[in-house]
Amino acid sequence: MNANNDLSFHHCMPLKEWSLLIYNREKAQIQQTLEDEQSSDSEIGVRFQIEKTLRQRCVWAIAHIAQKLVNFLAQREDDVMYDSVPTNLQPNDISMENFVVRFKLNDVKSLEPGPHSAAEVIERFSQDEISEILDNGVVSFSSPVGGQRGRINSHERLESVYFRRLGELFFNLFLPPFARNAPVPSDGVDNEQNDHEQPDDEEKPGADKGRRKYTPGGANKLVKLSTFGVLDNLQEHFLPTSICRLVADLMEEGLHAHDSFQTLQDVQLELNQITENTNRLICEENSCKNINFRDDLTFGRSNEISTLLNAIVASQVQSRLFLNSVILIGGEPGSGKSHLLQNMQEPLSRNGWLCLKCKFDILSRNLSSSTVFSAFDEFFQSLSRMRSTSEGAEALQELVLLIEHQIPAAGIATLSQVIPSFRSLFPDVFRRVVPNDDGDEEIEEDEGIMLLQHSIDHSEEDSIPADTIKHRLHYFFERLIHAISSPERPVLLFLDDLQWADNASLDLISSFVMKSHFNVMEDENMHPHCFVVAGTYRSNEVDDDHLLLAHIRDFMSADTVRLTHINVSGVDGEGTKAMISYALQLPIRLTRELSEIVHAKTLGNPLFIKEFLNSLQAEGLMYYSQKEKRWLWDIESISTRPVDDDVAAIMTRKVLRMPPDVLYALTVAACFGRRVDENILKVLCSSDQFGGVIEILQRVETDGIIQRQGTYFVFAHDLVHQAVYDLIDVDEVGELHYNIGVQLVKDISPSNFPTGKESFVAIDQINKASSSVYFTDLSFRNHLATLNLKAGERLIETAESSSALVYLQHGIRHLGRDGWEENYELCLKLYESACQACYLNGFVNRVVFYAEEIDKHTTDFMRRVKAVWILIQTLGSSGKPEMAIEKAFSALRELGEEFPEGVTEADIFSTLSSTKALLSTYTIEMILNAPKLRDERKQWAIKIMDNISPFLFQINPVYLPIFGCRTVHISLSHGFCRDSWFGFLSYAHSVVSILADIDEGYRWAKIAGFIIDRFNAKSLLPRFKCVINGGVNFWKEPLQSTASALTESSKEAIAIGDVEYVMYGSSLSCVQNLLCGNKLSTLEKDIAVTVSGMVRMNQAYFLFSQLSLQKAVYTLTGIKNDPFEIKFASMKNETDVISAFSATRPFLVQGVYFNIIFTAVLFRRFDEVSEVAEKYLSFGQQKSRLQDLFLVFFQGLAAFHMFRHQGRDAKWLRIGESSMRQLQLWAGHSTWNFDNKFFLLEAESHFSKGEYDHAEMKYLSAIKSARTHRFLHEEGLSLELLSSFYEACEREDDQRNHLSRAIQCYKEWGALGLLNDSRFAGLV
Repeated sequence: MNANNDLSFHHCMPLKEWSLLIYNREKAQIQQTLEDEQSSDSEIGVRFQIEKTLRQRCVWAIAHIAQKLVNFLAQREDDVMYDSVPTNLQPNDISMENFVVRFKLNDVKSLEPGPHSAAEVIERFSQDEISEILDNGVVSFSSPVGGQRGRINSHERLESVYFRRLGELFFNLFLPPFARNAPVPSDGVDNEQNDHEQPDDEEKPGADKGRRKYTPGGANKLVKLSTFGVLDNLQEHFLPTSICRLVADLMEEGLHAHDSFQTLQDVQLELNQITENTNRLICEENSCKNINFRDDLTFGRSNEISTLLNAIVASQVQSRLFLNSVILIGGEPGSGKSHLLQNMQEPLSRNGWLCLKCKFDILSRNLSSSTVFSAFDEFFQSLSRMRSTSEGAEALQELVLLIEHQIPAAGIATLSQVIPSFRSLFPDVFRRVVPNDDGDEEIEEDEGIMLLQHSIDHSEEDSIPADTIKHRLHYFFERLIHAISSPERPVLLFLDDLQWADNASLDLISSFVMKSHFNVMEDENMHPHCFVVAGTYRSNEVDDDHLLLAHIRDFMSADTVRLTHINVSGVDGEGTKAMISYALQLPIRLTRELSEIVHAKTLGNPLFIKEFLNSLQAEGLMYYSQKEKRWLWDIESISTRPVDDDVAAIMTRKVLRMPPDVLYALTVAACFGRRVDENILKVLCSSDQFGGVIEILQRVETDGIIQRQGTYFVFAHDLVHQAVYDLIDVDEVGELHYNIGVQLVKDISPSNFPTGKESFVAIDQINKASSSVYFTDLSFRNHLATLNLKAGERLIETAESSSALVYLQHGIRHLGRDGWEENYELCLKLYESACQACYLNGFVNRVVFYAEEIDKHTTDFMRRVKAVWILIQTLGSSGKPEMAIEKAFSALRELGEEFPEGVTEADIFSTLSSTKALLSTYTIEMILNAPKLRDERKQWAIKIMDNISPFLFQINPVYLPIFGCRTVHISLSHGFCRDSWFGFLSYAHSVVSILADIDEGYRWAKIAGFIIDRFNAKSLLPRFKCVINGGVNFWKEPLQSTASALTESSKEAIAIGDVEYVMYGSSLSCVQNLLCGNKLSTLEKDIAVTVSGMVRMNQAYFLFSQLSLQKAVYTLTGIKNDPFEIKFASMKNETDVISAFSATRPFLVQGVYFNIIFTAVLFRRFDEVSEVAEKYLSFGQQKSRLQDLFLVFFQGLAAFHMFRHQGRDAKWLRIGESSMRQLQLWAGHSTWNFDNKFFLLEAESHFSKGEYDHAEMKYLSAIKSARTHRFLHEEGLSLELLSSFYEACEREDDQRNHLSRAIQCYKEWGALGLLNDSRFAGLV
């Protein structure tokens, strides 16, 4: 603001008086604070603190007015000033007397315009009013004094005399009022004389006083850049070093070019730096002894911070659209990636964010997904510790209630296995009172968890597949995120060093951010969450084959993820200058030359800069001068000092300077990774070899190598840990790990394997001793192999399959080549578990390898049946169902269950009829009270038939009735098991679809559900609901009801982790929602998320038919995207799918054909309907799916149309009449689903025969029935066909009216693409 040109600034005060006003204001405010705190300035130490605070506050306020003064001088733009004084400023004009501060007054007590004294203002105004005056003051010239004044170009090089006069002004301005009469220290210049008349080459008296010249040399040639006279006077009054240096250097001549002021802009920048860094440059916190890089500041990262902030802020908006945000920050080690995110957490927390953090470790990768869960565990632990405060207790209770609302008790129990703090947060879930022989008592927590899971989830825990456990855990993790996050309370999960995360960890995060457990499973009224994943990774360690890069590609292509990628390189030169200036507490002007050298040597890597300066201090090239009160350095030696290749080399040299005992303690700690729990070290230190390690680590906490965080010792940086670990000789590292491990595992019992992380840490140490020289004792090797087996089994139970595989492979290694001969049982268990872990990880070839190894060493099929079963599951889920079916039939033969190679219709009818006759002799009571199946071979046979049936359904469905009947016979002859339900339901489905006995099939389907209830096998209910609603219930129950039940079954399936039936149920749900006329907009979203989930979960089995369905919906809604082009390079369209799978996947191809037919019907391309229907029926005319029934309806419509428009061929009339009779039969079982379709075919039949009165009546009946039973699209179709009928009858008004009503139905349905068809031109 230019007060000279603003006439509202009527009042002014001399600069000297203004500084008195500042001093008075600050002193009054401090005194008021003391009175409020009831302190006395006579108390010991209080007066000193008052004076110190007063000085700091006055300096800060005066520095601001000094800024305004320099700005006034540097930014003059007009030739005519306030008092019409022309340009050409003279040196003598720069003095205290020639400047005033102008200010506004709006109060009634306003002074008369003109100059005023501080005393006058103090007398008239309150402290608040004085503060307001001080805040709005601007600097200006007073009336003309001496020579002419004018504009100074801030970018011009000024004569040193101008700077000296400015320095003298600042000298008087910053001195306390009681010291103002002290003369400015003389440098030999006569103040009365015009300074610039002195010869330039004449050395001023006293200029060299106390100064050491710049001369070549080493560290002993440190340069002193000050005038002791000025510094001494200012420092006597305890002014901060930054101000002392500013004033002294303004008054000084002969400064080195890099340190002298060149322009007024230099002075501006320095004053700005002083006022913006109050704590460092005015309060002088940590002002000496150690170079101090504060962790809470970031330099030279304004662009990166802006991008990061924008992504975080945008996430709160995107969350309402159910989009997830992923922020990835890549860069080389030491570039400040983690620092960037860490500094965001505090301001985010202040704004309501919940910030969670975890860090992956290169030496702890076996449990990296536990690392993710540990972030949540530490978060909930911190909340538990806040219970003592009312605010903390209230916040905790709110989250607990939200979690209980979103997650059932079984889910809380599941999560407690990976988030132990849940046990204290939900005591009612984990403490149950159960009766025993002595009466009622409270059971232990672990026992309560197991009891709870058994009572809620299922009756046989070991029967739940491990992949189900994994997906169930992922699902409840998602529910947890939904519970604790919202746009009003966002959650940021900070994942550090993602390059060391394993696939299980990345899958866990991806399962949520990519919404693999999609919208169709979410409650409609679920609030939007706001969950941001922000991760860092070393870009130099992530190549094209790295796991992380594959997930990044998935994020980039996902519709549910907004990915922000930030690349962090070295900071620029200005960032380096700011960083070094802050660390040394010196203005940038004084560190500029040093900064340029350091930047060139470190390329701006922040950690490199920090450690390079520390190394300079350690080598004596930089030190803190108590006399100068600043850091000094030997610039010449630093400039010629060789630079290390990278920061790791600096770290290594830093560590090597440590004493031998410290170095040993550090290497022991480094064996555990970047951090180690003190509780583990206490166990270790109980031995003589490792005694004293904790004490030594505690002693060196302040040396910048290792530090304490809670109960952990943590290395200051990954590179510090790497430097320490790499110092261990390669021949000794294995022995050190072995010795540590032996000490830690000696008290671990395989029969009572502990649940805590300490057990895994101990086993890890042994496993890292890779050389066989340490494992010569057979009993110890067996002990280690058993521990690894227990660790692997425990991790499979908690969905850590990739980590489990590592332990199982170590267990196999410990047994050695002779493991099968020396310990057959243990070796078999290890190979079986390894086979299972590979299946869970999708390692198909390795599953085959382990299964073949078991087969090679096992002659008894029952000893290898589990591995065979895993192999069948692996082949089926990995897109090789033919191989899975072949292996299953082979296994069934081994179990004594033979099946013919070819099955005829006669075989099927015969088997179904004999089974029907057998069951007619059984009542429901007999079924439910039948004995349990004890024959293990029969149990495995039923299990294999159950698990292979979904693949048979798609590839060779003729075997399904045979499998169902075989299961029924085994159950009736040998006993029932929990898997018997599927045989009875398969039999029921076959009775309906093949024997056409709908009532009988429907009855036995319900009995199958009773079998599940008998075994309390609640985990099977989602499968049961999926199959019964997808294959049986629609014959009797409203289609809208079965569609809704399928959606619910998918929710329940994902809740227990049954991915296969999640996909199957959601796929059927989408089909039924389309066929019952639910809104296309909702269906389009459901299909999109379902497809995304299928891709994410590698469920290619259902994917192609779902993509075809998606294309049909896109066509109807008018969306131009082609889902095949988006998802696949090899399958460009439906024709490619049909060509690829016609020989192997008949049901898949029929599904694609049906979607084409459905679209063609609505676009009234009935010739296409007839043509594609023939191709559909070429694969068989079964009635096993809902699509088969609708095909009959569509084929009838097409036939009647073809009869009327293509020569009235009697063939078409026969087809239409046949379809009509079928619909009439089905309508007898479900008027809801089939009445309107039967009426519409009747109407078309009458129309085709010229029976117009009957036709009109049936059209109206079809419309009414469709509306009543909520088939919106079929109401529209019926109205449109009636419109065509009226057109043929030349009833134009009725034709337009009913076509308009049809259009309204299509609009309401959401078929905007359909309405773009030419037949609606001009009507929409």
